[in-house]
Amino acid sequence: MEQNINVNPDVLSWTRKSLNMDLAKASKLSKISQEVIKQIESGKKPNLIELNALANAYNKSLAS
Repeated sequence: MEQNINVNPDVLSWTRKSLNMDLAKASKLSKISQEVIKQIESGKKPNLIELNALANAYNKSLAS
């Protein structure tokens, strides 16, 4: 069973925007649909796979 992770959606949105990355580029790099990224940035709790994919796309460690 996949576990959803508590993460501050504002931090994810800020990180993407601070990299001057739009949703299309984030989607391409993470292989997560733009709609799912929007949902996560709006408060949907991502699972570990989604969170790891976004962290990799943003060149960040999950430990950061």
